[in-house]
Amino acid sequence: KKWPAQHPDRLQLYSLPTPNGVKVSIALEETGLPYEAHRVEFSKIAARHSPHSISARCERFRERLETNVARSLRARDHLLKNARAQLASLGQLLNAFSHKSVLERGFALVRGADGRPIRSVAAASPGAALEIEVKDGRFGAVVSGIAPKKSALAPAKASKQGSLFEE
Repeated sequence: KKWPAQHPDRLQLYSLPTPNGVKVSIALEETGLPYEAHRVEFSKIAARHSPHSISARCERFRERLETNVARSLRARDHLLKNARAQLASLGQLLNAFSHKSVLERGFALVRGADGRPIRSVAAASPGAALEIEVKDGRFGAVVSGIAPKKSALAPAKASKQGSLFEE
């Protein structure tokens, strides 16, 4: 136990035998207050706070700091690498879903005068102004009428090759 009080009901005086420590004990004696004196030993504490021990502790803390900084930098680099990879992946996904990739494959986007896409023949009346977007730009057009329906494909010519399904 550290300085066990033999008389807990009395004042406990913890001091060094220094002039100020002696003054307090003299004052308590003169007032007649009961007290219990305890001598404080700083020699144990002083060993932990010597210049050499403080310098050694600073060195240990510096090494821990350097280790933690290196770990933090590695973690940051790893997070940045993952974020860049995710960003590249999202960019590819954006390109895949973009109408521009459809235009690259030879399709066109037809918009009415209001800028909205024309989705059916019924939405394009004769004389209406259109904007047509292809892979390398846009141009205007005017609906001249409804295109005639394509005729059914002509039947294929009979071939000399037999069928595997006929006997």
